[in-house]
Amino acid sequence: MESELWALVAIVGIGCSTLFLAMPFLLIRTFMDRKLKIAEMQVRANERAVREGLEPIREEMARLRRETNDLVLSFDTTLQRLDARLQRLEQQVLAPAPQETPAQAAEPTGRPPRPPLPAAEDRSWVESHVAAEPQAVVVHRPPR
Repeated sequence: MESELWALVAIVGIGCSTLFLAMPFLLIRTFMDRKLKIAEMQVRANERAVREGLEPIREEMARLRRETNDLVLSFDTTLQRLDARLQRLEQQVLAPAPQETPAQAAEPTGRPPRPPLPAAEDRSWVESHVAAEPQAVVVHRPPR
């Protein structure tokens, strides 16, 4: 019986000493787990703050994209209008003037008389400078 008692005491002693020696490791592990959870919560909070900060920037980028598209389209439209005007002016300058009948020349219109058309040598200068094909303008439109 005594040997059994000593065996029981030895087992309890070994268990207590194991628990006593394992306690610091358990405390360290618990401490590190808490630190890890706190760090994860801080990262999540920082992610939310960054996302909230990026939202106004994204809205500003979208607004700037829309404005840029509008400006490019407006510029393109303006170039097309100017090209059409230039073509009309070329046609007016290079087209032969209609001959006025004496009845039309005698009518008072309230406007000053039209200047005469340029001479043949002057007309060649106009044709060489005005009738030249305008160079194409390449407009890059951003993708939508």
